[in-house]
Amino acid sequence: MPDEIVEIDKTTINALASSTRRTILKTIKCRPMTVSELGRVLAINKSAVFKHLQILQSADLITKQSNDNEFVYYTLTMKGDCILEKEGANNKKIFFVLSTFFCVFIIGLLMIYSAINRAINPATITQYWDYSPVTIDIPLLLTGFLSLIFAVIFLIYEMKKKDSVFKKSN
Repeated sequence: MPDEIVEIDKTTINALASSTRRTILKTIKCRPMTVSELGRVLAINKSAVFKHLQILQSADLITKQSNDNEFVYYTLTMKGDCILEKEGANNKKIFFVLSTFFCVFIIGLLMIYSAINRAINPATITQYWDYSPVTIDIPLLLTGFLSLIFAVIFLIYEMKKKDSVFKKSN
């Protein structure tokens, strides 16, 4: 279902513009609910909930379902479910990209710090008359700088990609 193409028109955009309506969609995704249940969960009156539900229904994001005991439950349509799935997938991609960037960046900083710290650490001098030239662990230092460069290039690449999760969709 997440691979389906969902057409987002002006009515859908207007319906998703309200944070209350987005919260309603996420709440209904868990299980079908009545107007009264949504009012209690969201702490707003039933008439306001009903207006939000009408807007969501006109955008074909939710549908009514009646059962034998005369209660009307609202559930997500395939379009509403697909929109919520895509939103969750984008959040996971953003988390992955940023966590990868920060991990590699921090590792690079730690490598650079370690290489410099080894060079200036007084414990490396065995005797007070031992004034040998300072030696820096060049491979460790280079690996640290390469990690920093890789992290920055990775983040720039992810931001410039055609289907980047950082770009706003039209």
